[in-house]
Amino acid sequence: MKDYIEREQAITVFKTFYGKSLRVVLEALEEEHAADVREVVLCRDCKWWRGEGTICKGIGIDFDADGFCCEGERKDGAEMKGEADGT
Repeated sequence: MKDYIEREQAITVFKTFYGKSLRVVLEALEEEHAADVREVVLCRDCKWWRGEGTICKGIGIDFDADGFCCEGERKDGAEMKGEADGT
């Protein structure tokens, strides 16, 4: 699983160690606690998605296109939001 830290944590580290060597900044970032997060897949990007009003074949619940779960599997060619457009 990937480790993530909150943006504010990273900004604080950079402000605290501004002017120090890159090595010092990287060491400080590595010491930060990772956020407790899990990657999710939007229903419309999931290989199990069959459209609105259908039951998800992956977990057996009906979601809309903007729904998500942590059990989803990204279909071939689907990008995570932000990968292509930088958001």
